[in-house]
Amino acid sequence: MARDHGATLLLVDVGLPLDSAADDHVDVLPGPWLKPMPLRQIEEAKKAIDATHLLPLQPIERNPRETPMSTQNFLRSKFWESPHNGCGDYVYVGYDRHFSQAKLSDLKRTRALTKTNFCAEDPQGRVHQIHVHRFPGFDRATTAVVDTVFPLGTLLAIREPPVRQFLSGTGVIQVDSPSDIIFVRPWDAILRDITWNPLFPAPVHPHLPQTAAQWKAWGNVHFGDGQYYAAAVAYSKGLELDSTAYILLLNRAAAYIHLGYFEAALTDTANVMTVAHISEDERIKAIYRGAQAQYGVCRYKLALEQFARCLAVAPQLEPNLQGWVMRCHDRIRESEKGEYDWVGMFNDALIPGQKVEAADFVGPIKITQSSRGGGRGIVATRSISVGELLVVSQPLVSAFPHEFAGLDYELGANFITMQADGQCRQALISRLIAKITGNPKLYPIVTALYAGPTFPAPPPQLPSPSPDIPPLSNPLQFEVDMDVNLLEHICTYNAFYLKDVTKTTSYCAKTRDFFYLPSALYLLPSLFNHACSANATWHHFGDIMVIRAARNLTEGEEITLSYISGPGDTFLSRQAELALHTTSCDCEECQADRADGEEIYVRRASLDIQLRSDEYYNNTHTVCRNARLLNDPGYYSPTRGPIRPTLSRACAQSTEALARDAMSGLAVWSDVVAEGLKSLEAAGIVLFDKATNPTFIAPRFDDSPVIGTERAPTHAAEMCVGVMLRIVCAFYNQGDMRMAKRWLDAACWREYLASPLPCFELAFDLGRFTVEGVHVGVGPELFILRYGGTLESLDLMAFVHAVQCLPGS
Repeated sequence: MARDHGATLLLVDVGLPLDSAADDHVDVLPGPWLKPMPLRQIEEAKKAIDATHLLPLQPIERNPRETPMSTQNFLRSKFWESPHNGCGDYVYVGYDRHFSQAKLSDLKRTRALTKTNFCAEDPQGRVHQIHVHRFPGFDRATTAVVDTVFPLGTLLAIREPPVRQFLSGTGVIQVDSPSDIIFVRPWDAILRDITWNPLFPAPVHPHLPQTAAQWKAWGNVHFGDGQYYAAAVAYSKGLELDSTAYILLLNRAAAYIHLGYFEAALTDTANVMTVAHISEDERIKAIYRGAQAQYGVCRYKLALEQFARCLAVAPQLEPNLQGWVMRCHDRIRESEKGEYDWVGMFNDALIPGQKVEAADFVGPIKITQSSRGGGRGIVATRSISVGELLVVSQPLVSAFPHEFAGLDYELGANFITMQADGQCRQALISRLIAKITGNPKLYPIVTALYAGPTFPAPPPQLPSPSPDIPPLSNPLQFEVDMDVNLLEHICTYNAFYLKDVTKTTSYCAKTRDFFYLPSALYLLPSLFNHACSANATWHHFGDIMVIRAARNLTEGEEITLSYISGPGDTFLSRQAELALHTTSCDCEECQADRADGEEIYVRRASLDIQLRSDEYYNNTHTVCRNARLLNDPGYYSPTRGPIRPTLSRACAQSTEALARDAMSGLAVWSDVVAEGLKSLEAAGIVLFDKATNPTFIAPRFDDSPVIGTERAPTHAAEMCVGVMLRIVCAFYNQGDMRMAKRWLDAACWREYLASPLPCFELAFDLGRFTVEGVHVGVGPELFILRYGGTLESLDLMAFVHAVQCLPGS
């Protein structure tokens, strides 16, 4: 009987040795609602592929030309009837894929091919199956798109084509890297000595456009359908027939902008501007699209100048351009000063499909060799305060689950991790290839990221864009040779699962199912090294990654992030998630776990399963009993330091359970506070005030902070805020507004003003030093947006609003 997927994930999360979240004895087959592929099935697939590489070379069995053509026509008709039906299939990731770096002119011809929708005919008239994987623009392609990119009669050369041979003796030409495909024009020199079999005339598409105007109309249809790559191809084919048709350049620039091929769009708009006889309307379009492209490549001041040129030429467009001008000013302020509209970004992130816009920002950090040995790292260039903004980064590529709703999709059987990759993580590879196709200067920068121990060590710095690589001139012409195996490794080792700022359950009592999480790949954030007890923290507004300091840092100190995307309470769970990156983490938390001994940390992992089960979570007696149990030396050694994540979680849950009972009169509020304080201390928070009972007469200096301000927890921060809010609730319900206000300050955004007493003359802004402020950003509005549900359930919303009007607020 198959295991329950959710229950199995709990076991996997705590690091217990299970093969997969799917039944080990049942193969996962293509179809809707695919589960993670079992480790056994991945291992069998890897062995099969490895075995084919050892087979001796032998002739490929020739089928009659009608056989592959009839098969392909059948598949095409089925695809035409139902192009998308929500089915999934697995793609193997991380094995040695072929890609060619040879110049076409240096290769000896084996055969030239005519592409026929993945069936091709050689000069002798033999038909071959062609399998092209991850071709740009084909992730949601219709047959009309395929007919535009590979119409009947297209001439192709495939560089050093590998043949995948089947046990039956037949084979298929497998093209793993799209850059191996060369689109050949009838007048190219490579065709000079080619003689085609006269018995089989070259096929011709019955409705293929014959003029530049017809290709323009064809491209406009694709553009209206959102098939921007096919539109760019159509406009390019029109330009091949009439190079003076500058309207096609304008249209192609618009398609490139939608594709994110901004440098190519700039080239097209610049070429249009050199035409002397264009109309004023066309000139305005060229300037406008050039401004959009400058915005896309993050040259916001140049974009602002071009939008100003638009306004100078066409002041009637001011209502349409005003939004762009404001966005440019916003991006300039963000990139130069690190000042962001966090609330606006949060609200945008709440809307599925809404792109969150923000400029890249780099704070007081630099890339250097890691002091911990082995490669690059990020260090502080000056003293940094806890909560200070370090990095805001746009992704190279990203993917969200909602993008695949109702569509066919690919999953990954990853031979690098020997795990199944979900549709978002798998989609990054195809999107990265498409991104590099349109932005070829990115290739040497992306391939400077770490790709694992089987590839050469990356350079000490990320390279600058190479002037030797030309911008894209035609969407069917690849300017760089892409090693897809290398790109697969880079995505595997560097992609992040997104920590959605709109959700406060990233580290909740339940597991995070990585298989269905959104994912993204970044440049600078990929260079931070790992520590479980990291000194920086990260969140995502949409796919915008925000990194902040989690403690005070000194100049030259290395800055680390925790690569742990799951709850990460136990040594075993962290070890399982980090297996790809390191054999042994040397951070202080892992050293403390190892010092406890294997028997103890395995016992904690077993108890951790109970802590995250529904049956346990809703039982106050059991919750409190297990929280007490974790104080036993059998779960943490007596010499263990203050940070005890599993104890922190158990006490947080008992705090929540006791607060729930106290609101019903079944528990006392002082017990809620006492349990909450234990949870916070076990999370590594330093407590300055451990009062559990209300005090109604207190001196002025009792407005001082209740927690330490030099560091904030990087583990379970949202859980800690939830604990603090229940402490607020406890003091509020006992009438101690001062203590309630102090704990609300710690959780949220409060400013503490200078005390009139000499020993409290130092003023500081606690907004940076609070748990929430350190992780996400400062401000009551953002705090209420994130924790409004909890505040409502604890009847604290009115108090939170009233506190803003209190003296000193």
